[in-house]
Amino acid sequence: QGPNCDAILLSNPDLTQLKVSLQLVPNPATDFVDVQLSGATIDLVEVFDVRGLKVISQSASRIFTSELTSGIYFVRVTSGSDLASQRLMIE
Repeated sequence: QGPNCDAILLSNPDLTQLKVSLQLVPNPATDFVDVQLSGATIDLVEVFDVRGLKVISQSASRIFTSELTSGIYFVRVTSGSDLASQRLMIE
């Protein structure tokens, strides 16, 4: 089989060079988390588990987390050519 296209390299240095400010509220979360991106429009919100597998991909700024198991996830937000990422804890 070919490579898994839903995997992401979480240590990519480009993801740490943010041009926008990303906040996840509340964090830790139980039922939902709101994605807040300062000074930019959200094009895409992606959530990855600790293995790098994409578990959510959407354009909405509210992530409903009730289907996710407790643990640590990574949220990646795309706005135009800018990327921002942040760790999210689900309780």
